[in-house]
Amino acid sequence: MYDAVFQIFQSSSSLELTIASFHLLMELGKQYPRVYLTNSGSHPTIVIVKESWSPFLLGNNVASGELGRNTSRSDHLFDSLRFSLLTEAMVEASNDTGANNGLKHIENMVLFQYLVRTLEADFVPRHIAYKESLDWVIIRESVLSVLLGSRKLVFKMFVKNCISLLNQHQREVEDDISSKSASDLDSSLTFSLLEFEREALISVKKLFIMVINLDLIRKEADKLGLTSRADGLRNPILEVILEELTYNTIYLSPFLLV
Repeated sequence: MYDAVFQIFQSSSSLELTIASFHLLMELGKQYPRVYLTNSGSHPTIVIVKESWSPFLLGNNVASGELGRNTSRSDHLFDSLRFSLLTEAMVEASNDTGANNGLKHIENMVLFQYLVRTLEADFVPRHIAYKESLDWVIIRESVLSVLLGSRKLVFKMFVKNCISLLNQHQREVEDDISSKSASDLDSSLTFSLLEFEREALISVKKLFIMVINLDLIRKEADKLGLTSRADGLRNPILEVILEELTYNTIYLSPFLLV
């Protein structure tokens, strides 16, 4: 069921169906979490249901309970490259005011919001469990860590696209109401676009905060000797952000506002 709803979510021909699919996926995630904490002892214990369905297809995670071994049915799932391409598409669409593109842009923003919430649902309980146990493997195997550690994703370009999204959506959220005519504001698409621009802004901020926390945990794990060469290396996100803001000062003010 999970997989079928996710396919409908991506191929829907109307905004209403997109939103309905999004809410159903969110509800399923609450009812059947892939990662959660239990309080059976003095400290919370993490439970990871590895057979559970995921919208991400990373490494050996072909999986989902509904897909089984049939990888030919996994084209709609997201690997690191496709996740990065989604952010690129959102950046490009922000500069296109066409009506059809407006609908597609909303669909992409809703999809991005869902994927970030999925990353959050996986990462947050792992983060809590790590604080108690200092078990680096819990974090290393998080979807976020595997996603960003893939060679398919050019991390600097990905962060640059996210900064661009922050800049564009911050500006659009501030300007949309004042710049649009009364007749424009009667359009449900206009209202939807503005609302989901706000949600996209929140999603990018959430993603950045998670990556910052991931980097801090990695730094701590390095100091404790818990990591190895097999864990790979990449520049911390704060270094990439600082470099981007240094060379593109037009992003500085919007970035500080968010």
